Amino acid sequence: MAWKEADENIGTIENVFVKPDWRKRGLASHLIIEGIRYLQKCNLDYIQLLVETKNESALKHYKSIGFEIRKEEKRYWINI
Repeated sequence: MAWKEADENIGTIENVFVKPDWRKRGLASHLIIEGIRYLQKCNLDYIQLLVETKNESALKHYKSIGFEIRKEEKRYWINI
């Protein structure tokens, strides 16, 4: 998913996922690059990419594309 944050000049890319049988074929890179191209047309200040902090392979991949870690987010859960 790629979208412009409401009331902010920030683009977001989230939920980049490729099924295991289709990995190592460049699909994730293609999805991310297309998301970046889409968001560049929105004249944003920057793009953030949301990822689980323990997903080392994804973190390495996103860094190779040019993303850098700026902050980490905590998510709180409650059973209902």
